[in-house]
Amino acid sequence: MEKDGKAVGFDPMDPSFAVDPHPSLHRLRATDPVHRMASGEWVLTRHADVVAALHDPKLHTGWGTAEETRAIYGDGRLTDYLTRRLSRYNPPEHTRLRSLVSRPFTPRRIAGLHAHTADLAARLLADVSEQGSFDFMEAIAHPLPSLVISELIGIPERDRGQHTEWTTALQAAMAKPAAVPARVEGEAAAAAQWDYLDDLARQRRDEPRDDLTSALLFAEEHRQRLSRDEVVATLMFLFAAGHSTTRDLLGSGLLAMLAARDQFARLTADPALASPAVEECLRFDSPITMLRRRAVAKTTIGGRQIRAGDRVVAVLLAANRDPKRFADPDRFLIDRVDNRPVAFGGGIHFCVGAALARMEAQAVFNALAAAVPDLVLAGGPVEWRDTPLFRGPIAVPCAHS
Repeated sequence: MEKDGKAVGFDPMDPSFAVDPHPSLHRLRATDPVHRMASGEWVLTRHADVVAALHDPKLHTGWGTAEETRAIYGDGRLTDYLTRRLSRYNPPEHTRLRSLVSRPFTPRRIAGLHAHTADLAARLLADVSEQGSFDFMEAIAHPLPSLVISELIGIPERDRGQHTEWTTALQAAMAKPAAVPARVEGEAAAAAQWDYLDDLARQRRDEPRDDLTSALLFAEEHRQRLSRDEVVATLMFLFAAGHSTTRDLLGSGLLAMLAARDQFARLTADPALASPAVEECLRFDSPITMLRRRAVAKTTIGGRQIRAGDRVVAVLLAANRDPKRFADPDRFLIDRVDNRPVAFGGGIHFCVGAALARMEAQAVFNALAAAVPDLVLAGGPVEWRDTPLFRGPIAVPCAHS
């Protein structure tokens, strides 16, 4: 299918998709919003269809079965992790795991972290704000969420960098399963991180502390607890989700605010706008580009029949820029009305750490507005990370105006 001489399709591996996916997603939404790829997968780009898919009990999470995952990655810790992550479970197993994993993420615990996170953001900024220029990703967006989630899990600061490297290798293996080097590095990272966290769990079993590892080990409902393997896989998942997606939210969000410089000026004038600013950042360029589902029974989405066994791609980036849901969607507006982006998923799989990510982003943007109100973008074109599943800049060079 073509529109204005351009082929309409969905190819997240195309280098142009990483640079700016929105033009191709706009074309696809306008011409073929429930798109059937040649490989058989369905691609959803309308807001209503994406929301419907995320709430449809006939669509299960996970692109493939455990057997299919093992066929790609082999027998090892990478497969153990990929098949035991909370996001891969479905009812009834998911119901038990979700209830136990959610217990440590209480509103009280998250609220109690706000002052500490704000102080951490201020201290990180103090180290660079007097410099003529700095890379926001290196100075703030990488270290802050990594430090926060490490503290929550109980990982010493000296080991934080190693966990970040392991997470990067795991995500590369997930994004490019056909690439042998990525799979090999991912397996090595999964084995090393699994051993580290398994040892941490053993220590906390003997000597509990006030951290997530201890909370997960001893969380109980209806006389059921998480197994040791479930705890380790969950900790790996929480570190990856708690670090990388928040990092990308911060980087993409600051880029959007500084590109629309008047919007950052509004934040510096009114710190109360930090909360709606975070929602607009999530809408404008969500850190997770798409979520994959598999039909376990026949269903209908957007008027199209989805058969049992069909695979579905719900494109969050496209849903968040649907003009039928968001007026003037390509414009960044810090106080957009009725702004409820689809960035953390939906339904029973809504991100368990969404409140934590929002809190961290609000703390960082408030700290930026207070410490460097004259902040501007510096340097040339932005380089985006080369992965189709996650969206975030590699660097965000900043300077004083």
